[in-house]
Amino acid sequence: MKNLILIIRVMAATVLLVGWAGTSVAQETLVIGQVGDAITLDPHANNGIVEASMASNIFDPMIILDKDMAVQPGIAVSWEAKDPVTWHFGIRKGVKFHDGTPLTAEDVKFSIDRILGWKSFGAMGGIKAYITPISSVRVIDQHTVEVKTVKPWGPILSTLRVVFIASKAHVEKVTKEKGVEAVSLNPMGSGAYKLIEWVPGDHLTMEANQNWWGGKPAIKTITFRQISNYATRVAALLSGEIHIATGLPVRDVKRVESNSATKVTVLDGMRTVNYKFDTTRDVTPGVPDIPNPFKKRKVRMAMNHAINSEAIIKIVMNGFARPATQLAGDKHLGWNPTRERLP
Repeated sequence: MKNLILIIRVMAATVLLVGWAGTSVAQETLVIGQVGDAITLDPHANNGIVEASMASNIFDPMIILDKDMAVQPGIAVSWEAKDPVTWHFGIRKGVKFHDGTPLTAEDVKFSIDRILGWKSFGAMGGIKAYITPISSVRVIDQHTVEVKTVKPWGPILSTLRVVFIASKAHVEKVTKEKGVEAVSLNPMGSGAYKLIEWVPGDHLTMEANQNWWGGKPAIKTITFRQISNYATRVAALLSGEIHIATGLPVRDVKRVESNSATKVTVLDGMRTVNYKFDTTRDVTPGVPDIPNPFKKRKVRMAMNHAINSEAIIKIVMNGFARPATQLAGDKHLGWNPTRERLP
């Protein structure tokens, strides 16, 4: 208990709103209103939520996590641990990038190596932190790669969901001719959708990749619109201007539910809200001349006990949250079903 870092965990719900303007429109196009815009379409440069929602349509990942967060084949269709630090991955055959060139093990090695060797610039810090246990990648044949880790790494499969596979030839050509920054403006993946137009700060439009290995996408065109104002985004949904609104304020749920043209779907979120204590320093910065109280277990437990989580859930979150027993939610790798919530 010495290193307890949590007082309260509130599991926020994800609220998805769908308001179809008409059946025929829904089959052809989908317009999504979201809080912000991506800062990059380079899948190896940043792993923000908005970036991932867009990149996951343009690029295919090594591993897919389904709606229950279970590991499913992506570009990797098979995997085998040869020893505690050596994995062999079979690469899906017949996959082509949007320019028609085949995706091979060379592209997989290139993508992982690029992430591990990323040199930060501006806000593009890369995603190396996710896969630092990987020490090397070797191409065995056109459809097999060997991945070695510095030590046994249990979460390797679920973590490879962040590794989107980019075209080695395309990225190297764009980087050489225009610089690494230009890769963001010229994304070349093998995903279900291809970029048509991106006007940063306004909208991004994609069209269906009719040759996608996963089958022809049901919706032909998707447009992501940046509508940062919550009220404006909800109004656009209710008017039929957009079909999905993300980041719905909990206070607006009843209003949207009461509209005959819209539907609210509530899903368990992956986000936990928590306090973390400074349990390492003897003196807390900004509070001089007294010992750090949070080094005492009973002080941390008292604060945990004092916070009325039920009131937060009922009043602040309008019921769209639930108490969490630990930092990880039950959809996260590492969640412990035997852990009980502190009183």
